[in-house]
Amino acid sequence: MSRKVLITGANGMLASDLIPLLQDSDFQVYPYTRKELDISNPDSVDEAMDQCQPDVLINCAAYTQVDKCETETEKAFQVNRDALAHLVKGCRRYDTLLVHISTDYVFDGRQKTPYHEGDPTHPLSVYGQSKLEGEQTIVDSYDSHLILRASWLYGILGHSFVKTIIRIATEREALNIVNDQFGSPTHTINLSKAIIHLLERNAKGLYHYSDDGICSWYDFACEIIEEMKSKGFPLAVKEVNAIATSEYPLPAVRPQYSLLSKEKYKGTTGLALPHWKDGLKDFFNRYKH
Repeated sequence: MSRKVLITGANGMLASDLIPLLQDSDFQVYPYTRKELDISNPDSVDEAMDQCQPDVLINCAAYTQVDKCETETEKAFQVNRDALAHLVKGCRRYDTLLVHISTDYVFDGRQKTPYHEGDPTHPLSVYGQSKLEGEQTIVDSYDSHLILRASWLYGILGHSFVKTIIRIATEREALNIVNDQFGSPTHTINLSKAIIHLLERNAKGLYHYSDDGICSWYDFACEIIEEMKSKGFPLAVKEVNAIATSEYPLPAVRPQYSLLSKEKYKGTTGLALPHWKDGLKDFFNRYKH
């Protein structure tokens, strides 16, 4: 019998790609938007859990506006940490596997080799700290969990670096992009597939997932613009300039290097990883402009 899966944040960037892929993989999916299920409200969580009594709950709801988290600290912790206690309580009642999406921002980026799941965490931002404490809330209180840390997410819906570059490359002749922060862009389609692969193998615990390869934000922007050219976008941009992080200060500090090791994921699934450039090509094959 197919497993019942409750999805929070169902109209968000990740869930919008995950839901159809779960349905294609023979899961019974119960999607809840933020209006239908407020994870920071324990009564709302209990009501949804009682309605569908899921085998799996995948939490795609989060407060992800990294810079706003620096000023909206209470809201960041309410959604990214405190709400996890309500989800744990609901999952415990029905012996539900809790799947939670976390972030590379739990690290400080001072390493020069890919971060493994057991490496020390040291967030530099309110967002990173709130996500780390959300992880800890789950780990400390509920064994039946699967936590995936992902990096540099982008998808068709929602806000992302890719969508920002698409917009400004059609508006401006010159772009200044940071060239001293490194990581792995990850298409939400590929993260969705990774979640399903782990569910199919009954995986539990903490995993890292991102698309393969490494680049800077500058490299990523250049590749986005090349894809836009190949798809016939009306480009205004004529030059892309590499700049240092210090030349583009933002409220939240980003990790300088946040490449995630996927060895544990590959060992569990036996699967090769799609390269981030292939993920970007796939995105542009789906994106309508």
